[in-house]
Amino acid sequence: MQISDVPSGVAADFALSGQSRLSIMAPLRTTHIMQLRKSALLAIAVGGLIAGALDLAQASFLFGAKIPLLIAAGLLGRSALHGGTVIYVLGVLLHFFIAFSAAAVYYAASRWLEFLKEHHWCAVCSMAPRSIR
Repeated sequence: MQISDVPSGVAADFALSGQSRLSIMAPLRTTHIMQLRKSALLAIAVGGLIAGALDLAQASFLFGAKIPLLIAAGLLGRSALHGGTVIYVLGVLLHFFIAFSAAAVYYAASRWLEFLKEHHWCAVCSMAPRSIR
């Protein structure tokens, strides 16, 4: 291996230490992977928060403020409909869990299906209520 095979930024280090190219490039790859993970988590977090908040607000506006109790009833049964604050908060948490899960699935699918990245507004428009489409 020659020094000209190594990127210019690490050529001096390579010449001084005698390390292989792979060991020099490993920290660069690790940093890149960590940045990709951070951006993926940020995209999922923002998407989940926006989708969850808008969906919960729209559902509460159309069907009343007891929507989180109905969501919790899906897990706990009919007795949750008469629940208090704890059951209400559980319903909100379950709702956002579903929203974050949907955002994660969309993000994962967009890594393989290029059109999801190119036409991301199609997903937003498909979630709009039928009354405004």
